[in-house]
Amino acid sequence: MASQRPLGQLLGIQMTFIAVIPLLMVALLLWQLALPRIHEGISVRHQVLAGSISGRITTLLAGAEHELESLGTYIETRGVQSQEYWCNLLDSHVGEGEIFEVVYLSDEGERVEAVGLPVSQNYKREDMLGLDLSLRPFFRRVKTGYASTWSETFLSTISGRLAIALLIPVEDRVLIGEITIEHLSEFISFKFGGSALLIMIVDGDGRAIADSQNVYSCQSLDTS
Repeated sequence: MASQRPLGQLLGIQMTFIAVIPLLMVALLLWQLALPRIHEGISVRHQVLAGSISGRITTLLAGAEHELESLGTYIETRGVQSQEYWCNLLDSHVGEGEIFEVVYLSDEGERVEAVGLPVSQNYKREDMLGLDLSLRPFFRRVKTGYASTWSETFLSTISGRLAIALLIPVEDRVLIGEITIEHLSEFISFKFGGSALLIMIVDGDGRAIADSQNVYSCQSLDTS
């Protein structure tokens, strides 16, 4: 004869289902209502973080621009000086390459008149002097626009690494400072390296030019 469950046990199971199923339905409904808010909260936090990072990078680049503009103003007041004088002056602003990897001063003929380098790169100076800058697209823009200009990313002549350039018109000449993208990667890695998020800086062509883990640089990404 088949065994039968006690009546009390059957009633207990029924009561459990009666009590649990409504709770599960309520929990599911609350989750469906709460999930969009959770996503919205995460999105807002990401936007705030992105705004903070972009603000700090803007401050960094604005500081570099202010320094180069001040240097350009100083050069305008000095008149004619020797090439050695200009090179020593530019060297002092490059320092150890903390911000600028190299700073050029073009002559009226659009060739490198003087170049500032880190001490470790001084042996490259003779190769850079006299370099023709006229064929570089970003150089043409500043010559026709007569305003400070940031370039697109390009391969640095000095290091062969991805860089951006800041160009400052100085009367008939141009002052050019190159900043390597590695500096931007190091900056966001140092400031936000402890974050669980992957932080990337992407250019207008959808190419990752810097990231907090320094693994995606120069890769093309679908940013849609």
